[in-house]
Amino acid sequence: MLYQGTLYVNGVKVPTPQTYTWSIEDLDSEEGTGRNNATGEMFRDRVASKRKLSFTWPPLSVADTSRLLKALEPEFIEVRYLDAREGDYLTKTFYAGPQSANCGHRSRWLGITANLIEK
Repeated sequence: MLYQGTLYVNGVKVPTPQTYTWSIEDLDSEEGTGRNNATGEMFRDRVASKRKLSFTWPPLSVADTSRLLKALEPEFIEVRYLDAREGDYLTKTFYAGPQSANCGHRSRWLGITANLIEK
């Protein structure tokens, strides 16, 4: 999706991502989740549902790339983003998962990606 919205990290606007993928995953308890061996029926004990936000940025200058990656550096960050389930902007606490950037030409970074996972 070509993302045209605004993204804030710890109250500071960061460069607008080129793409944004929203997903949600259920976390189940290890003890109360599995399959009945006799019937094959699934049973589960959902503990929580957590959001994952995956972003890709257009080519950015060295300075903008550095500012963006430093904004994602703290152990936990407050992120204001457009939430697909709620249909509105939310602010939630996330941590940054894998991040990458490819060095391009003319002092630009290409293919900058980051995954943010809800705390």
